[in-house]
Amino acid sequence: MNEIWKEALLTIITTIIGAIATVVIYFLKAKIDNLKKQSNNELANKYMDMIVSTVEECVITTNQTYVDNLKAENLFDKDAQAIAFNKTKDAILDILSSEAKKYIESITNDRDQFLKMLIEAAVKRNK
Repeated sequence: MNEIWKEALLTIITTIIGAIATVVIYFLKAKIDNLKKQSNNELANKYMDMIVSTVEECVITTNQTYVDNLKAENLFDKDAQAIAFNKTKDAILDILSSEAKKYIESITNDRDQFLKMLIEAAVKRNK
């Protein structure tokens, strides 16, 4: 009779340990997934801050080195606007890291359109 109780108790303990292990594994997996999401959000925020800051600085630089002079001479026309835009976009692409460029490509299908939107917004803020 003692052997039956020992086997029953061993079976119960084994089942409980298996259940606890399953819960612990599930909890750890959920925690790891949460950390990955948090890490991805932090990385996304880092890249967006870097991109927006770079765009802002490049717009200011183009205004100071190109646009302001042409406006002072009343020569800032459509062609000059296109040149200013391209100077700004080229400067942004020169400054951004390859990881930041890859990030842009991961969030949008059209990098140039994305940069155009950011540049135009920065120009509007800096008027």
